[in-house]
Amino acid sequence: AVVSTQSTGKHIKSVLKYENKWSRWKNEGCPSLTKSAVDKMKQQQKGVRRTVRPMDFTSEKYDLGNTTLNDLWNICPDNLAACQDSNRNFTPETYKFFEECIEQLEPDSGVEKQYYLTNDTAFVWRSLRL
Repeated sequence: AVVSTQSTGKHIKSVLKYENKWSRWKNEGCPSLTKSAVDKMKQQQKGVRRTVRPMDFTSEKYDLGNTTLNDLWNICPDNLAACQDSNRNFTPETYKFFEECIEQLEPDSGVEKQYYLTNDTAFVWRSLRL
């Protein structure tokens, strides 16, 4: 029973890690999943040293150890209200998302079937996650 519990825990952690990546992708407005975007993100993370400092919860402003994070975190005094704000909807409209795909399916578009967006695995994955 211990072995199955450990493997279940590892599986749950991997699922949560995947969902975290999906949420981040969704919050960024569903950007294209190209190799160059991933490489840029990895390059930005290289050489970054992380130091852990205790947080001071008594002050109104928080120091998260990074000026960008500090500015982002301290924008709104009530972060929960900011997360629930109606302006935080990053999901594209369904028609706009599928507009190019619909145009490709038109007989007079001149796009060969092998080049349809519906054959692009990244496009299919994004469309299923809307």
